[in-house]
Amino acid sequence: MAAVLDVANLEERWTICKVEDDRKSALIVDLFNHVETLTRKLAEAEQSLEEKNIYIKSVKQSGAEMKLQINQLQSEKDKYSFSSVVIDGDCMPFTDELITQGFEGGKKASGMLRQTILKHLPMLDPGMPHHSQVMIRVYANLKGLAKVYHDTQILKNVEILNDFVRGFNMGSSLCDFVNAGNGKECADEKKTLSLVSTMFIVAESY
Repeated sequence: MAAVLDVANLEERWTICKVEDDRKSALIVDLFNHVETLTRKLAEAEQSLEEKNIYIKSVKQSGAEMKLQINQLQSEKDKYSFSSVVIDGDCMPFTDELITQGFEGGKKASGMLRQTILKHLPMLDPGMPHHSQVMIRVYANLKGLAKVYHDTQILKNVEILNDFVRGFNMGSSLCDFVNAGNGKECADEKKTLSLVSTMFIVAESY
């Protein structure tokens, strides 16, 4: 009888152990499934982060390339930057001292005028490139000026005025003293045409 009771007890204990083992196995399976889920989510998060990093890097690179292109275009544009100065030589004549020096006076006049203009232009346009070229054109009725200088005895020989103009034009390739011809409004007409021509050149450049 005792032996039968012992077998029953063993079977009961075995059943209990089996249930515990099944619980342990289920727990282990659940733990593996949980780890697998976490691993998958972690991999997805890492992939998403990598994609975002690639996108951010691409945006930064594109921004840097665009900025470089803009700077290159600005530099290219600045190469051809220039200012055009138009002067009415009838209303704003050069000093008698320079005029009477003829050729040398003309060269001095163009140099002094360019330096003065280059000094004052940045005040008018602070953003102007430092290497910007300056085109200077003086329009005047040379025949009328020659008569004035002769009548006022500033010049005994009016040919000195022609020498002055020649020196002015040779002082710089960007300086021109232009004879506007006879007539009160000739210099004004030439100035207007020069400004229109300059605006057309600027429009073509852009």
